[in-house]
Amino acid sequence: MECSHRKRGTPEGIQNSSPPASESILGSGLSENSIYTLNMKTCIGHNSTTGPWGWRIWTRLLLLLALTTASAGCLSTKSYVDPKFRDATYQSVRTPEAPVAAVITYEFQFNGKHGNKNQDALVRRKSTRVLAATKVFSEVEASAGAAAGQLQIRINNLGDIGSAVGKGFATGLTFGLAGSEVVDGYEMTVIYTPAGGSPTTRFYKHAIHSTIGAHAPPPGMQPVPLADAFDQVVEEMLLNCLRDFQRDGVIK
Repeated sequence: MECSHRKRGTPEGIQNSSPPASESILGSGLSENSIYTLNMKTCIGHNSTTGPWGWRIWTRLLLLLALTTASAGCLSTKSYVDPKFRDATYQSVRTPEAPVAAVITYEFQFNGKHGNKNQDALVRRKSTRVLAATKVFSEVEASAGAAAGQLQIRINNLGDIGSAVGKGFATGLTFGLAGSEVVDGYEMTVIYTPAGGSPTTRFYKHAIHSTIGAHAPPPGMQPVPLADAFDQVVEEMLLNCLRDFQRDGVIK
């Protein structure tokens, strides 16, 4: 992503409005904030007063970095999905005779702390697409009660705020000549409890690499838009889980 050049001064729009969910990459908070520092309207991607994580001090540091580097234009950022976690595909998941009815909940966390409803919605959006395509589970209303199973899908974004801030400043002060790389780790926890049965829990990991400035791309990885990277991470972890549920006899 290439940011457009802006003059010095207070960037418009950062105090009064938040962009629609499609523009706010809530699934990789640390990388998004540390990378998009040089054009605050297009690069922060959410309300700068509170932010999706409530990082008021963090945002002020980024504003300072933006002012110190604005005269040189904007740095570019690229995101990459780590291929080593890719395993199952849609072909790996068997289409059942009938989907399993379940009440499904979706949750996004950052370093183990629950985010907000918008972030939960991003997890739900991609997860429901995978579930609809595989036809393994069918979502039912909570009112179905004991007649339906329970499926919990939780995404936890693991990030080091201090490391990202330090790397962002180092890159900014060299005007992008000394690029940097930030890695966001992701963990998916899936808990399935059949009606009248005991819960089964599965854990999966993934990562998104983001480069800032002149940093070389990670070996063997191709850049993708950050929103697509998050969707791909959710998709690949959930496909791994559905394949394992079927293989291990958790569901038929």
